[in-house]
Parts: sequence; C-alpha cells; structure tokens
Amino acid sequence: MPVTVDVFDAVEIKNASVLFKGEQVTEPFGCIGKLDAETEIKSKAKICGGVTQKKKSKPTQMNIKISGHMQLKVIREIFGITNKGLIDGVYSYGTNSLGKDFSFVAEEFDTFEENTRLIAFPNCSSATGFIKSVENGAEELAEVELEITALPDEFNEFYYEGIELAEDIAKEWMTKFNPAKLRKTAQTK
Repeated sequence: MPVTVDVFDAVEIKNASVLFKGEQVTEPFGCIGKLDAETEIKSKAKICGGVTQKKKSKPTQMNIKISGHMQLKVIREIFGITNKGLIDGVYSYGTNSLGKDFSFVAEEFDTFEENTRLIAFPNCSSATGFIKSVENGAEELAEVELEITALPDEFNEFYYEGIELAEDIAKEWMTKFNPAKLRKTAQTK
C-alpha cells in the first residue's frame, strides 16, 4: 500500500539539474540559494447585473525565480551563449542568441520529518535575458538570478513532485526526467 505523506516542510533545496531538449543526461545546475514559483491563471466569470456570480480559474503557466551559483555550461545553454564562429575560449551573446528549452529537477529536504521530495518542471525556457553582476570587495559572491517560464508538457502539466518513490524511479527522475514514465500506463497499474 502506498505511503501517504501529509506534512512536508521544505527546508532546503539541493541537487538541482537541467535536462536540455535533445540531450540524454542531465547537467548539474549548481548551488541553489532560493527557488520561488508562482502560477499565472486565466479566469472566466459569470457576471449578472455587475455582480460576479461564478468564477473559475485555470493555470496557464508558472513563473519561476531561481537564485544561486550556476554552472557555466548551464548558463551558456540556457541563454544561448556560444562560441560559434569564434576562436577557442571565446563565447558571445547577442541578437542571434537563442537558449535551449529544458526540464528542471531538484530535491527538497524536510529536516523535521527527515524526508525528501523530488520536484520537476518539465518544459522550461528562460524568461529574461542574461544578467551579469560582479561586486569588488564583496564578502559573499553574488548569486545569479534566473527567471524561467514553465509551460505545459505533453500531458498539460507544469510541475511534478514525488515523495518516497522507488529508488530506480527517483534515480531516473534526477538523471533523465521523463514525465511519460510517471504515467500509470508506463508502470504497473
């Protein structure tokens, strides 16, 4: 019988990775300081005589802000910073830069209940341009802030989470996330 977890207090987020479209294995994202996710919704209302009588809202996308210290390869892929046509060791970013779409996965930890939750945003792209910040004399290295948009995947989902998954499913989640393999038709019913 499946275990039901009723309380999960996310205290830490670690082991984030991205899987770029067309790739087979995830790339380590880097060290995450903070992740915020907010859903955009579209509402339909029944208004009679200027008074709202009924209202239904549906999610359209999720906006995610991540701050942390990202791996250089991940930054380059997300923003389309390339060395195409340039000598070795030189990279550029400009009007022709086009970042790759990706899946984002991470582990959240509940230190109170000693539990782990895996999270995934399966269809992401950068929502802002490349931002660079360096401060001389700072005692702490500035974190990179990244805003991404999570759009629906082929199953119309923006977000997945899993707690107390089988070890093989958890490993595949973190190394080559594929929402099709989470469907009951892909597993034993």
